[in-house]
Amino acid sequence: MTVFLLDAEVKHFQEAIFFTATRFEEIADRWFNGQPVGHRWKPFELVTVEDRRSRRKLPPGDFISIGAMIPIFSQRAVDCLGFLPRYGELLPLECQFGDYYAYNVTVLSDCLDLNSSVVNRLKDGRIYRVRKHVFRVEIVKDLVIFKLKQFPMSCQYVTETFVDRVNQHRLTGFKFTRRWSDTTG
Repeated sequence: MTVFLLDAEVKHFQEAIFFTATRFEEIADRWFNGQPVGHRWKPFELVTVEDRRSRRKLPPGDFISIGAMIPIFSQRAVDCLGFLPRYGELLPLECQFGDYYAYNVTVLSDCLDLNSSVVNRLKDGRIYRVRKHVFRVEIVKDLVIFKLKQFPMSCQYVTETFVDRVNQHRLTGFKFTRRWSDTTG
């Protein structure tokens, strides 16, 4: 069992942002905290960002991430990753370059082994950073995509089931950073 951090490959594929920064803050702070929001969702406009380093236009990927907090999937990715509705909500976006969905991960898992992980804590005891992840196999083995219960407004984690499906369908724009394995820690 291996757990990865889900991120976007921004060196080779387009980045995107919500049309206004104030909307991004509103969306990120209020709507992507692990709680369902589909009943009140109204599509926001998603626009691409020109690659500032090379000034070249990059192709759109099947995956885009906004600030590592809001995963965005193409229609093709949604079709290939059929398990997504079990772990969150697909929220339609207005987009000039294809059909894309913001994804609200609603599985907040208590799978982090706090006794074995290395964490930084605030004076009041709250965790603000995980330096070394150790997951509880008996819980994480049943997950595909999730957030940590301790960090509902943070990044998304995926297991090898997710990574294998992305590779099988040759989906683009995904970047996976290994965070833990039950064989090597």
